[in-house]
Amino acid sequence: KNFNGEIFDLVYSALTHDHSVFNMPCYGGHEIRGLDLPEEVLEKICYKNYIAFAGEKIAPVDKQGFYECCKIVLNELKENPYDEMYEYGKQFIKMLADDPEQRTAIDFLEKVLEDVK
Repeated sequence: KNFNGEIFDLVYSALTHDHSVFNMPCYGGHEIRGLDLPEEVLEKICYKNYIAFAGEKIAPVDKQGFYECCKIVLNELKENPYDEMYEYGKQFIKMLADDPEQRTAIDFLEKVLEDVK
């Protein structure tokens, strides 16, 4: 399965799974808690909000802009690795509790930027 498919599975599973903790094998077996959202909320999150923001016409990805954003986020994470949202996120994603300095995100962004050199 490709990366986009794995991301879709992760997000959809987290949104639809009941409130119990479940394992995400495609992400190193980390446990997360499902949100058990109703169908109308899923449709808004997964489709309607996106269409309202991006429009129905598919545009090419601004790769240079994406990499520039990765650099900005990476620098911010390195300068201030603690994020208040971690306190909330730790309730749902155990991995966040185990990574208070956001090394997983830093490592990921460094890998993305390394691949474009």
